[in-house]
Amino acid sequence: MLFSKFLTSASVGLLLSLIDQLSGKVLNVGADLGLIDGKGTFFANAHYQFQTNDGANILVRANGPGLQNGPHPVTRITLETGSEKYYWLNNIVVVGESTPGDGSVSINAWQIIPTA
Repeated sequence: MLFSKFLTSASVGLLLSLIDQLSGKVLNVGADLGLIDGKGTFFANAHYQFQTNDGANILVRANGPGLQNGPHPVTRITLETGSEKYYWLNNIVVVGESTPGDGSVSINAWQIIPTA
């Protein structure tokens, strides 16, 4: 499998960029939850709305396990939109690595592209 850079280090609530195809901002709506199970595994669960500079709305969901006191949480990211222009986002596979910051969370994410 080939991993290609998909999102730049994106802070929730700040500017987000997707290669040269997508730019805009994360709106101040959504939820960001985290659970730690009995073995110390952290499960992220975040939902937020991204709005492109041309006005399209994209629902972003990031969830998945990561080790407490270990590597950054790994996230599965799904994107959903009704925009015809960005409809292709509904059908891609994305994984990310979350990094907590000062009052924010950054996600480095990659689209998984199978090789022939």
